[in-house]
Amino acid sequence: MKEKQITMTQRLSEISSSRKAEARLSLIGNFGTVIGAEIFNAICLLIGYQIIAGISLGTSLWNFIGGEIAVFIVTTFMGIFTFGLFFILMSLAYDQKPVFRDLFRGFRKENSDRVVKMEAVLAAIELACMLPAQIVSFVAGSNTVLIIVLYAAGIVLSCYVGLTFAMGVVLLIDFPDMMSTEALRTSANMMKGNKGKLLYIELSFIPLYLLGIISCGIADLWVYAYNQMTVTSFYHYLASEKK
Repeated sequence: MKEKQITMTQRLSEISSSRKAEARLSLIGNFGTVIGAEIFNAICLLIGYQIIAGISLGTSLWNFIGGEIAVFIVTTFMGIFTFGLFFILMSLAYDQKPVFRDLFRGFRKENSDRVVKMEAVLAAIELACMLPAQIVSFVAGSNTVLIIVLYAAGIVLSCYVGLTFAMGVVLLIDFPDMMSTEALRTSANMMKGNKGKLLYIELSFIPLYLLGIISCGIADLWVYAYNQMTVTSFYHYLASEKK
């Protein structure tokens, strides 16, 4: 059992290392475009958070409902920019030269319908995962054990869903004729038996993110670009395995 466990760990490490190596090669000379897109996304997200905070400010039921609706809308809207960021990363993976305006590819007519539908589904699922904790927190109004348990369960469930549908956005990019529901189904199939691999890759970036705190978060822009490029490389690894 121990020998098998070591072999599995080594296998995960090998996959992570190879995907990271490929990601670093793709990013050489292209960090400016990717980080510029990240900064723009971060500004939009900050504005979105301010809108959510303004709507949900207060203790009334309408503040609570309005805040949840705002979270859904902002999450869906930001998903369009996520599509654009991964379009840039996919271009790099295919040895093409991306430009900053590719960040807005999700707003194009041929993409907007597919992207919005998929992101709306994912936003609704994420909201549903956290809603029980949000409701109990709103009603109870204090940090009870039940609230902590519900939040923990919601986070775990949200992470599981995130891993299951992690390839959805890149599938929409790689297959322009693929509809949102098909992309989600295909992602779920691709991630069967592979969620642990992607989770291992994601967790391996935590030390780098923590080191980025030393630079007041500035270095985390590089780490995030590296992280997302590695996820893109992992998609190509899964796609090649299916052939």
